[in-house]
Amino acid sequence: MKMLEHKSQLFLSTLQAHPRARVPYQTVVEAFLNAYPEYDELDRNVHHDVMDELEAMAQKGLIGFPKNRKNWNIQTTPHRPDWIKAMAVANGGSEEGSEKCVAWCPELADIQGMLNASQREALQRINEFLIARRGQFEPVPFRERALEIFGDEHYFDNKHNIRNGAIFGGRLPLSIIGALDIGDPLPFERPPDYLGAKGRPVLVVENQHSYWSLSRANARYGWFAAVAYAAGKAIFKRITMLDQIGELVGSTTYRYLGDIDPAGIEFPAKVDEKRRANGLPQLKPAVAAYQWLLDHGKRLDLKGKKEGFEPYFQWFDCAPVIVPRLLILFSSGQRIAQESLGYETLLNEGSTLFS
Repeated sequence: MKMLEHKSQLFLSTLQAHPRARVPYQTVVEAFLNAYPEYDELDRNVHHDVMDELEAMAQKGLIGFPKNRKNWNIQTTPHRPDWIKAMAVANGGSEEGSEKCVAWCPELADIQGMLNASQREALQRINEFLIARRGQFEPVPFRERALEIFGDEHYFDNKHNIRNGAIFGGRLPLSIIGALDIGDPLPFERPPDYLGAKGRPVLVVENQHSYWSLSRANARYGWFAAVAYAAGKAIFKRITMLDQIGELVGSTTYRYLGDIDPAGIEFPAKVDEKRRANGLPQLKPAVAAYQWLLDHGKRLDLKGKKEGFEPYFQWFDCAPVIVPRLLILFSSGQRIAQESLGYETLLNEGSTLFS
């Protein structure tokens, strides 16, 4: 698919770069054959495919057909225009006041009119990058790509902040330029090798202090192959990093422990849903630890979201007895912090929960 998109982009860019407003049909065919070298002019399907490409571009407003039927050859199948008009998009005046035209790549053409002057200038740099690379790049962290395109690794951080994996106010996905918003690393600690924990589950912990306590206790007892720190909702950007940890410690089993409040359940439930959709091993709750928190954890006032959390209860399908207890807890306006299961308790009772 990427190769096809690259060829279509090359075809359009060649048409837009033509020095005359009207591009003769024979020149259109030559541009098509240059972009799609697997064809030759004698191929009986070439004109059908040329017209299919042109019609798709016309629907996006990238090229125009003659409106007068006299400028069409109706003796052929399919009917062919004598010429087409490629839409080179204006991008402001030059120093002399003349209009500068840009042959936009198809994936940029739709948004260029939505941007301010500074953003359009940045988009033109991206356009030049895409044409030069012709779709031949590997996905890399966005600061590497910003350095390559703009000579400033922090360009997207400072000027065009990334929102939901896209720049320019969420209009241009990073994937268009082969970039990734990788988020922060997923810290983790492994117990000593002599504990023989390799292959056991990986535990992901929501909060920083609980991460310290659980990783230290695990270093004594080796309940888990590794303990990782999720940093709250930051785990949304770390979904596949779990598997990198799993490869290092020989595990494909993942457990999660966080606060017992709506957000503390929503975060891992959404991560688990996305992992399952991508065919990855599930992120399941550390059931025994949640049961301990419900039995012994300190109850605090519930703040923030207090409704609409029921859909996330399906994350506890593996332990349905927990769900009614969650309903009672939340409906009473209470929550339980995971720090209730602290270091001293882990040293005394952890082996009964995790062994």
